[in-house]
This record gives sequence, C-alpha cells and structure tokens, in this order.
Amino acid sequence: MRIIVFPMNTAQQTNAFRPVATNSFETFSMQTTCDCCGRENLKKTVKISDGKVVMWVGAGCAAKKCGMSGKGFLSAQDKANGHRTRNFLNAVCPEFAGRYAVQMEMVGAGSSRREQAFDRSGSIAPMTTEEARLNFLRACEAIRMGPQGDEPTVARLALTREDITIALGYVRQAYAAWKGSEARADVGSEEWLAKGRKARGF
Repeated sequence: MRIIVFPMNTAQQTNAFRPVATNSFETFSMQTTCDCCGRENLKKTVKISDGKVVMWVGAGCAAKKCGMSGKGFLSAQDKANGHRTRNFLNAVCPEFAGRYAVQMEMVGAGSSRREQAFDRSGSIAPMTTEEARLNFLRACEAIRMGPQGDEPTVARLALTREDITIALGYVRQAYAAWKGSEARADVGSEEWLAKGRKARGF
C-alpha cells in the first residue's frame, strides 16, 4: 500500500519556534550570522528554539519563524527573560514568591550570575563573599536596619511583622556566607533587630 505523507504547512512549522531567554554571556558574545537566512555581520541576533533545536537568527527571521509580528516577538522575548528571573527568585527566595521587589532586596545581589547557573543546571549556586555582603546590607535596609533604611523606596516594600521574621532568616544566611567562621551568633536575631532599630531611632 502506498502511503502519502503531507508536509506541515508553514504556520505549523513556524509556530513550533518560540523566543528563548538569554544569559549575560550570550548577550555579549552572540553570533553575528543568521542561522536561518545566512546573512552575516548582523548587529544583533536573537535566540529561538523549538524545544530541540536552538537557532540564533536576525529579528526579521525570528518573527517569521515564530509566526509573530516584530513587536510581538520582542514582547514574547521579554516575557521569556522575565520568566527565567522569576523562576530563579522563587527557587532561592520561596517565602516571598511573587513579590519581586522584596526578593531582590533579600537575594538580589549577584542574582544575574546565579540565575544563569540555575537556568543551565537547575541548581542554586552559593553566594560569593561580596554577593553575600551586599545581600546582607540590602536585607538590613529592607527591615530598616541600614543607613538608608528610612528611604521611601524601602518603606514601599510594606513588610509585615511576619515578613520581617522571615527576612531575618535571609539576613542570617547572607551574614554567615559573608563572615564565615567569624560570624557573630546574635546577628539576625529578634534581639539584634530591636537593638539596631532603637540605635537608629526607628
């Protein structure tokens, strides 16, 4: 019996591709030749995938391969990058899932580097000493412990009493990663918070 296989139409072929999030390394080292049409010396290429094949293509080819308008593709690409960031922050700071501003104050320093590692392997890379120091200072600000703790940008986080109790855990975590064996046992405790606030007039 003769079997006739009908090819997929163009819409089916193009819609299989979607924008894919890029990391900082890829952004600064992207290729300049389109994998679709072969044009060379492009100022910028973008990353798309059908789940199996990854292609770096020009913006026009990307929109066609994904079956979108140029603006539609850029919007979808922004969402793809945003999803990657949210996935990382929700993994490393789950207690504040969905509260991006709070998550950035707790674990935001060095998040780009750690986000890339998480995107590649699904594992959470430890903070460097400098990242830990910066996260400690930012978390302290968020709970009104730091020198800029009374600024409106921090006040807008609107942390509840329960939130602050959770945030102290991130203060302790960052402080321990920063100081190592020299870390003081009291830092990040309720007593430490009360003393610090009183000293700063909060």
